[in-house]
Amino acid sequence: MLSRPVVAAWTKGTIQDHFFKEAKKQGYVSRAAYKLVEIQRKHKVIKPGNKVLDLGCVPGAWLQVACQQLGRRDKGGLVLGIDIQEVTVPPKYCDDRVAVLQADARLLTPEVLQHYAQDVSSAAQLLGHAIGCNV
Repeated sequence: MLSRPVVAAWTKGTIQDHFFKEAKKQGYVSRAAYKLVEIQRKHKVIKPGNKVLDLGCVPGAWLQVACQQLGRRDKGGLVLGIDIQEVTVPPKYCDDRVAVLQADARLLTPEVLQHYAQDVSSAAQLLGHAIGCNV
């Protein structure tokens, strides 16, 4: 376990971090939004109208950016966030195309996913940013 001075130093460094401040200023729930913004800028992984599955979605910054990348509502698309922790849809940048589910993703059946979108397993862009790869 980390000692109190180490945690205090980390917290101070995080609060003074450029991306932390920018995220708060722009309305993102965490600085992690800029990680997906950078991935999107370099690789264009989310196209307008895509279906996006965000595994380990708490606190929701990737939900915000993914929804922005879907484009206009008439293009369709869906962002489904799944996390074992309690999760809510951030109000800023998310619209009715964003849904969240509190669950252990390793235990979900295709039938549960079907409830949220047609053929999620083949159409989703898998963005598992916050969970381990040893699933």
